[in-house]
Amino acid sequence: MATAESGNGSQETSCSQRRTTGCLPTGRREVPQLILEFSREEQRREFWYAIAGMLSGVILAILVFGGFVYLVIRDHATAAGSLLGVGVLNMIQGFVRSRLRK
Repeated sequence: MATAESGNGSQETSCSQRRTTGCLPTGRREVPQLILEFSREEQRREFWYAIAGMLSGVILAILVFGGFVYLVIRDHATAAGSLLGVGVLNMIQGFVRSRLRK
């Protein structure tokens, strides 16, 4: 909240616990509140990136298995087996690489 001056010259700030928290008036908002808001926005962004990554992985898995089924139905079992093997190995490799980076 904004800092307001009353008629007698005293200032009122939104940080009522200034002595215990150590926050300073900035004229617009308190600095710790700004840091918390930035942190929340960053966590929200990271959450949606993780959700998008998981959804793309699920779609990829469905497409790989769907392609396998399609090729088996069309009597291309050898090609289907090799393509499924390569697709599954690529998914495993991607999963392992993403876990090893952290």
